[in-house]
Amino acid sequence: MALRALISGHPAPVSCGRPSEARFSRESPVPLKYVSTRGEAPALGFCDVLLAGLARDGGLYVPETWPRLTDEEIAGLAGLPYAEAAFRVIRPFVGGEIADADLLAMCRAAYATFRHPAVVPLVQLGPSEWVLELFHGPTLAFKDVAMQLLARLMDHVLTKRRARATVRPTAVWGSARKPVSRNVSRMVA
Repeated sequence: MALRALISGHPAPVSCGRPSEARFSRESPVPLKYVSTRGEAPALGFCDVLLAGLARDGGLYVPETWPRLTDEEIAGLAGLPYAEAAFRVIRPFVGGEIADADLLAMCRAAYATFRHPAVVPLVQLGPSEWVLELFHGPTLAFKDVAMQLLARLMDHVLTKRRARATVRPTAVWGSARKPVSRNVSRMVA
């Protein structure tokens, strides 16, 4: 229900603002701000939120307005390579802060590290049983799906700002840290 609400533009299950009319078609992305779930931190753009992690007030950053994907846009994802579909889904959340060519290149590089051509194949086990395989990444962990792209996004922003970041891997990262760190130059663990 929540996923359908976010994708089709039905009212969001939580109060985080009204869905915007943003589309991820060929139009320019609508600038997007992120606000804290606790409401006491300044609104930030995608790149600032990416590097900030949690908001200063301890809340999570969520879009001030939710981008919507039309039924046609959702249907247009069918048959696309995973990296292209990921690009089309994340693009409205970036709000134009990263050039489309750069964002697409990062998506392609991130998911080229996976051992299966579908990246996360949906496999049928029985007549009404399916499983989404999230273990085809470089460390065989589900975290690869997010971490391979997240590290590239952060490295891109740090490079543009001529900055470096020292990150502290946690047990949650586990073995996913090493393959990610090989693909970035601006983050030090």
